[in-house]
Amino acid sequence: MWREVARFEARLQQREFLTWVYLAVFFLLTFGYTSSGAVELVTGRGTLPKNAPWALAQAMAGVTAFGQVITTMITATAVMRDVATRQQELLFTTRLTRRDYLLGRWAGALAAMFVVYAAIPVGLVAGTLMPWVDRAVLHPFALSSYLRPLLMLVLPNVLLVSACFFAAGAMRRSFMAILLLGVGLVALWSTGISLVRDGAPWGALVDPFGNAALEAVTSGWGDAERAGRAMPLGGWLLANRALWLAVGVGALAWLARGFHFEVTASTAPRAADASARASVAPAAVLTRPVRHATRWRILRCEAGWTLRWTLRERGFRTLAALGALNALANAWRAGGAHPDAGMILAAVQEHSRPFLILVATIYAGELVWRERDVRADAMRDVVPAGTGALVAGKIWGILAAQAVLVAPLLLVALLVGIVRDAQGMSLALALAWIGGLVYPFLAQLTLLSLLVHAVVQHKVAGHVLLIIGWVVSVAMERTLALPALARFASLPPYTWTAGRGFGGAAGTMAWIVVYWSAVAAACALLASVWWVRGVEGRPRDRATGALRQLHSASGWLLVASVALAAIAGAAAGSR
Repeated sequence: MWREVARFEARLQQREFLTWVYLAVFFLLTFGYTSSGAVELVTGRGTLPKNAPWALAQAMAGVTAFGQVITTMITATAVMRDVATRQQELLFTTRLTRRDYLLGRWAGALAAMFVVYAAIPVGLVAGTLMPWVDRAVLHPFALSSYLRPLLMLVLPNVLLVSACFFAAGAMRRSFMAILLLGVGLVALWSTGISLVRDGAPWGALVDPFGNAALEAVTSGWGDAERAGRAMPLGGWLLANRALWLAVGVGALAWLARGFHFEVTASTAPRAADASARASVAPAAVLTRPVRHATRWRILRCEAGWTLRWTLRERGFRTLAALGALNALANAWRAGGAHPDAGMILAAVQEHSRPFLILVATIYAGELVWRERDVRADAMRDVVPAGTGALVAGKIWGILAAQAVLVAPLLLVALLVGIVRDAQGMSLALALAWIGGLVYPFLAQLTLLSLLVHAVVQHKVAGHVLLIIGWVVSVAMERTLALPALARFASLPPYTWTAGRGFGGAAGTMAWIVVYWSAVAAACALLASVWWVRGVEGRPRDRATGALRQLHSASGWLLVASVALAAIAGAAAGSR
C-alpha cells in the first residue's frame, strides 16, 4: 500500500506546475554557470576552470544550500496537503496504516525531489557542451568530478532536509514549523562556515548542508590541487555527512513513534478557532460603526489589529530572535581586536539581512492570504469599507510591527559596541544606521512583496518568485557592478569610519533611501489597486479594474511617488 501512496504522491507532484519551475531554476542556474560568464556560483574561483573538480563541488554545494527553499516547498506540499484541503479526518478513518501513509507521502515527495535535483549535474554537463564555450578554458571531462559531490553533498542533503521537514510538518501539522526549522538550518549553515573560516575546523560539524566541511577539507589546497584533485571522501566531510544523516534518521524515528491518526483536540481545533476569531473580529468591529466611521477610523482599526496579530505570531517572534542572535554572534567577531562602530554596525546589518528578507516575504504574503487561510475572507470582503483604507491599515500595521522587529538589532549593536569598546559607537549613530538603513530596507522589501502577492494571487508561487528573486539579486550584486539606483532596496557600499564619519556620502545615501522608498510607495499603491475582494476575476478584468481605479486619487498618489523617486534619483546621481 505504501508504494501505491508513493506513486499517487509522485503523480501529484509531477502535475504541479511549480515542480517543473523548480527543475528549470536548477538547470538554468548550473547551465548558465558553465556556459557563460554571466552566472558565477563559486566565490574565490579566480582563473580556475568552471568544471574543475573543486569548482564543481563548490557549485553543487552552493546550489544545494540555496535549494533548501525548494525542498521546503515540495515537502510542505506533501505533508500539509491533507490538512490544507480538510481531508485528513477522512483519511484517518480508512484502513490505511500509519506506516503506509507516512512512508508513501515521504517517498513520493522524495522521488520528485530526486528528479528536480538531478537537474544540477545535468545543467553543469550541458553547459560545457555548448558550441560557444571555449574548450581551452575547460577541464577535461571526468565523471567522478560530478558523481562525488552528487553522492556526498546533493543527495544526502535531500534525504536529511526532507526527513526533518516532513517530520516537523507531520508532527506539528503546521507549515510554520517547517519554515522555522528551515531558518534554523540556515542559521547553523552560516555559523558553521563562519567558524571554519575563523580557524575552528570543528565548525564543519555544525553545518547541516556540508558546505563548511567541504571548505575545511579543501582550505589548504592550491590552484594545482583545486584543478586536478578529486573531492575527498573522508575527514571532516565524512564525519559531517554521517552526523547529519543520523539526525535525519532520528527525525524519521521520532515521527514513526509519535505520529497518530487523530486530530489533537487540545491544539489544532483550538488554534484554528482562535485564528478564525482573530480574523473575523476586525470585520465585526468595522461593521458596527460603518455608517458613521471615517476612513481614518477604519484605517486605525485595521492597523491596530494587524500590529497585534503580527507581534503575537510565534513565527514572527522566532525570526526576530534568530536574526538578533545571528547578528550578535557575527558582530561579536567583527573587526578583530580593535573594532570601530562602523565594523559592528555593518556586521549587524549584513547578518540580519537574510532574516529580514524572510520576514518581508512571509508576512507581506500573510496580509493577502491570512483571511483566506481561515475562511474569513468572505466576511471581510462584504464590509462596506474602501479597499484603499483596508490595505493602508494592513500596511501601517505590518510596518509598525517591523519597527519593533529591528529594535533588538539596535540593542545588539549598542551592546557589542559598548562591551568591545568600539571606537565612535554612540546611540545617535546606531539609531541613524538602524533607522535610516536597515529599517527602510525591510519596509521596501515588504511593500514589493505585497505587490507580488496581490498580483500573482497564488501563495506558494508568490513566495517562490520572491525568494528566487532575492537570490538572483544577491548573485547580481556579486557578479555585476550595477549602480545602487538599479538595485531594488540597495545602497552603495559606503561605511562609517572613526574620525571621518561617512566621508561625505551621507547625503547620497539619504537620497537613495528616499528614491527606493518612493518606488516602494508606488508598489504599495499598485498593490491596493490590484487587491482582490470577492470572487477573483480574470486577469484581463482585474487589469481593467486596476486601470479604472488609477483615474482616482490613487493615480495622483502614484504619480507623486514616481515624481519623488525621479527627483531623489537625480539628486543621488548628481552626487
